[in-house]
Amino acid sequence: MKNYKIILFIGRENLEKDSHLYTDVFAKLESLPYSFFFDPSDQIRHAFNHSLFSWVPKFIKKSFYLSKLARIGIISFILCKQGIFDWGYLKAFRENPDNIDVRLSALLKKIKTFPKGTQITLIGRSAGAIIATKASLHFPIHQIICLAYPFKHPDGDDEPYRYEHLVHVTTPTLIIQGENDPYGGREVIDKYPMNVSTKVIFEDLDHDFQLTEKTRQRLIRLIKSKLVED
Repeated sequence: MKNYKIILFIGRENLEKDSHLYTDVFAKLESLPYSFFFDPSDQIRHAFNHSLFSWVPKFIKKSFYLSKLARIGIISFILCKQGIFDWGYLKAFRENPDNIDVRLSALLKKIKTFPKGTQITLIGRSAGAIIATKASLHFPIHQIICLAYPFKHPDGDDEPYRYEHLVHVTTPTLIIQGENDPYGGREVIDKYPMNVSTKVIFEDLDHDFQLTEKTRQRLIRLIKSKLVED
């Protein structure tokens, strides 16, 4: 398909905290000439939070084996629907659905299902930004937008897996970072080596991107300008 352009959103570990971004920011991008997709790992996690599953019979919920089978069935169904079913991934996801390598594996499988020549933009939020930038080292990505890149954990030790690959990311990348982000503020410019293809913009935000009307409009403009700058 000629000039097929997509935006693929990759969420943070706690998706519930970002519901405002999906409704107040990402939904405003739908007027652009892109098709929109979501990280398959996010799709699975959303499915488990769907109100539909509150109707699962109590005898299934109370049974360890039946609830386990139901969980496997749900994951398998979503993976098949996404066209990326794999027993190895299913096993890894059940062990730790938030593992970066597990999520990266599923994302790469998803990306490979798109038509050849697809122009792919990845929008990664928090941990999703790590996955987006790592994906660009395995597959040609047109551009990346990172929202609140987690360079460090505010309560943990230095974790090189979060940032050491950034110096090798040659895909044009925009990082929109909060000045008050405990996962990395203005000090990231001097502390973490990044490729010249990466641009960092600081905004009056924290890691959760709690938006005022002014910052919401500003964020929408920044993302749209990156998407249409071609």
